[in-house]
Amino acid sequence: MSKVESPVGGVAITGGGSGIGRQAALVMARTGSEVIVGDRDSEALARLRSDAEAEHLCIRTSELELRSENSVREFVQKAAAQANGLAGLVCSGGVSPAAPLLEMTKDRWDLVLDVNLTGTFIAAQEAARIMVGQGTGGSIVTVSSTMGASGGRPGFAHYAASKAGVIGLTKTLAIELGANGIRVNCVAPGAVDTPLFRETVGEAVAKTWSKSPLGRVGEPQDIAEAIEFLLTERSSWITGQVIHVNGGVYM
Repeated sequence: MSKVESPVGGVAITGGGSGIGRQAALVMARTGSEVIVGDRDSEALARLRSDAEAEHLCIRTSELELRSENSVREFVQKAAAQANGLAGLVCSGGVSPAAPLLEMTKDRWDLVLDVNLTGTFIAAQEAARIMVGQGTGGSIVTVSSTMGASGGRPGFAHYAASKAGVIGLTKTLAIELGANGIRVNCVAPGAVDTPLFRETVGEAVAKTWSKSPLGRVGEPQDIAEAIEFLLTERSSWITGQVIHVNGGVYM
């Protein structure tokens, strides 16, 4: 991959131990960015470090619990300190334990909203405070889902609500932070072949996606490249947008 113009400072990525976040970390590191990844899975972080070292890439890792406000704020602050500034944030951490509406407990509802929506808010708020203090602008990329825009499906009321909330949050942050030169955009993936997707989606759904206009389920690389675009100066006049990357299923 050829180098592109990257933001000055580091890029922090939540939920970067696997799936979309992991691939985004590798893609950004290959552009020359200093990348700091947070995840609760220490083994996944170790594998990421190993893969990065094999490519001579600069990726630091830190354990992160998205349900803990202190953990999230400390992660973002640490990322900025390690990279001598913060130019970008990617909020890719998420969970999706399915549960039928009539059987869903408040604990399960709270888990998904805490991680997917509140965790995104806390990380974005902390990153924005740092970026405003720096006075150099920056880019924040949130990760929603096709379900957040088109509506959910049985068993995913909590997930659809959280991802719709991410879209609303993104647009509001873009309005509030634009005057500070901070862009805030959202990537909304369709079905992507990640560990989370394989755990929560059955074969029938995968077959449905294989009949999409582009005829396949997505790969983490498809989403990572959209994230890279939004983090770099190639998207310098884009903010408050939801970029749908789904093979044409949602138009």
